[in-house]
Amino acid sequence: AYRAVNNLSAEFKANEGGESGKYWQHIGNWNPVSSAGVIISCLISYEDPAYEAEATYTLAKTIYYLGYNGFTYFTFDGGYRESAGYWCATIRYAQFCILELMNAFGTDFGLRNAPGINISNYFGSHSESVDNGRWNYHDDGTGVQPSFWYYMAAEMFDNNDFAILRYQGIRQGKTVDNLDAMFY
Repeated sequence: AYRAVNNLSAEFKANEGGESGKYWQHIGNWNPVSSAGVIISCLISYEDPAYEAEATYTLAKTIYYLGYNGFTYFTFDGGYRESAGYWCATIRYAQFCILELMNAFGTDFGLRNAPGINISNYFGSHSESVDNGRWNYHDDGTGVQPSFWYYMAAEMFDNNDFAILRYQGIRQGKTVDNLDAMFY
C-alpha cells in the first residue's frame, strides 16, 4: 500500500494539468474500479506518519477525479452508456468507493449525489433475461449479472427496491455473497 501511494502521488504531481492517460483521467469504468483500491491503499498508508502527506494528497486527487471523470457515464435516469457488463463493474466499485469513504470519514464528499448513481442499480435488473442471464449486447457476452452489492445499495441509498431485487435474485438461484450477510 505504501509503495502504491508513493508511486501514485509522484504520478499525480508529474502529470498535473496534463493528459497522462492514467486511470484517474479515464471517463468510464476504469476510474471507479481503480479508485476503490487506491482509496484503500491511501487509508492504510495514512496510518503511518511517514506516508500521511502522500496518502492525503493521493486520496484528495482520487476523490476529485472520481467525481469529475469516474461517474460521468451514468445518466440521470440511472442508465449507463457502456454495456451491462461494464455497468456492473462500474456501479459495484463506485459504491465500494462511497462505502469506503463513508466508513473512514463519515462522508462521501458528495459522490452519492452524482447524477443517476442513486438509481442505477435498476439498470442491472433491466439488463437481465428471465433466467438471470445477461442479454448479449454490445461487447458484453452472456452470463449471470451479479448483484451481490444490492443490499449494500439499499442501505446506502435508502431504497428498499434494491433489497427486493437481490432477494428475488437469490431465490432464483443467484449465489449468496458475504456482502449479503453484512447488509441484509
